[in-house]
Amino acid sequence: MTAISMSQIIGKYKETHPEVREYTEILVGEGKNAKKFKIKHPVYRTNEENRRIKRSADAGGDDLVKAILGDDEYEAFIAAGGQDNAILMLLQLMSENDLPAMVAPDSEGKDQDD
Repeated sequence: MTAISMSQIIGKYKETHPEVREYTEILVGEGKNAKKFKIKHPVYRTNEENRRIKRSADAGGDDLVKAILGDDEYEAFIAAGGQDNAILMLLQLMSENDLPAMVAPDSEGKDQDD
């Protein structure tokens, strides 16, 4: 039996799941003043990212979103008016694979930017 490399697995996953983007960008605020934040899809997280998130979830504290975004990004997110529940809802949509319909390309195949 021939071994399969990790890069082959990741490449095949990306090929067969084009709707699953590594990052989803969210906007906090409106118009030109909106701040953009990137959330990594769970399947693309590193082992250390997963461990940090699991420790936070197991502790039962309110730092889960901080663990997902990272300390600095979380502080910027909150300062911009971000709400933890929006990140939790986004993760739920990702897990249910409902996100692609929200960010599908337009009729010309271009990514939609609000």
